[in-house]
Amino acid sequence: MTHRDAHEGGNPRLALIWSNEVLPLSQTFVRNQAQSTRTWTTQIAGMTRVDSPLSRADDVIVFGQGHADSLFRRLAYWTGYAPGIRRVIERYSADLVHAHFSNSAWTIARSAVSVGVPLIVTAHGFDVTGWPRLSGLRGYLNRLRLRYTFHRAAVVIAVSEHVRRAVIAAGADPAKVIVHYTGIPLRRDSAPRAAADQQWDVAFVGRLVAKKGVIDLLQAAALVNARRECRLVICGEGPLRGEAERLSESLGVPVTFLGALPASQVAEVLDASALVAAPSKTAANGDTEGLPTVILEAMAAGRPVVATRHAGIPEAVLHGETGLLSVEGDIEALAANLYALLEAPDTRVMYGSAGRERVQQLFDIDTQAVGLEKIYDSVTGAAGR
Repeated sequence: MTHRDAHEGGNPRLALIWSNEVLPLSQTFVRNQAQSTRTWTTQIAGMTRVDSPLSRADDVIVFGQGHADSLFRRLAYWTGYAPGIRRVIERYSADLVHAHFSNSAWTIARSAVSVGVPLIVTAHGFDVTGWPRLSGLRGYLNRLRLRYTFHRAAVVIAVSEHVRRAVIAAGADPAKVIVHYTGIPLRRDSAPRAAADQQWDVAFVGRLVAKKGVIDLLQAAALVNARRECRLVICGEGPLRGEAERLSESLGVPVTFLGALPASQVAEVLDASALVAAPSKTAANGDTEGLPTVILEAMAAGRPVVATRHAGIPEAVLHGETGLLSVEGDIEALAANLYALLEAPDTRVMYGSAGRERVQQLFDIDTQAVGLEKIYDSVTGAAGR
């Protein structure tokens, strides 16, 4: 429920939803979760605005583009001291602050504590597996920042069991850490489209970075393409795009690069694909996934998933039931799983149906929002009001 809607309904409890950047396309889940609450109002806020379809005029942006704002933004990032952030918490009379990503939580933790507002942190992946492992002084300071933030948080939400373990390893009190799946909006108006006359065989959706495994996927697709046509579509941007384009050309793999797309167009791509690949792996810097949203979106669309046993993926994808899993980085095994499902349309339908049912049971954002509001109630003593 938005702050505006709640104001009209007379609901006084407000959660300030915080992310340093508001809001890149990769954080669709932040917007979706904020819109799914019913007994709490939400107001999204952050340090800077990103040019993105997710950004809205009523989002609260603390820092502008001027020189002074730039200095205060850097001060907040490096020290956690930010009078402007504190003023936003006070202006909206927030009952709690819910920060997505531990590194974003660091920038608002001191302000929340100084105002006396409970802090909830959702850890997603890189923020607890990559950010604290950066080399040298920067990594050392990040580890100190995580400990400070987790110590002051009332609750730390992990988006998967894998992330929960990483949060505890980073210094959080295990008693504060809970696993709560964010969930996704489910299509309720119609059944997923049949997988006939598909435009693509395999869809990949995600940032083109090392942990997403896009290079592994291209190499695996080349092995499949040697046995049967494997039409691949890649949705996303990132530093590996140039390398991915060059590799696809050299391998002779038919690939369509669509760039970053809004959620509505991603859904169309999933519908137009036979299956979805998520070959995630641990990057050289230790960065890992939490639980990739695209996997849940694929299952909700009735598409089987070919992925790796990485991070929280096995919590969603059941091997031999909703998709096929292989060891991360094993290109031949990934290729074998892709080929097996592309050659078995009946199995794809069976896995797709089972995946959709699993998402409905465990990852429906409306159901998960009820659980989230119970967490909000617990840290504010609001239960039963």
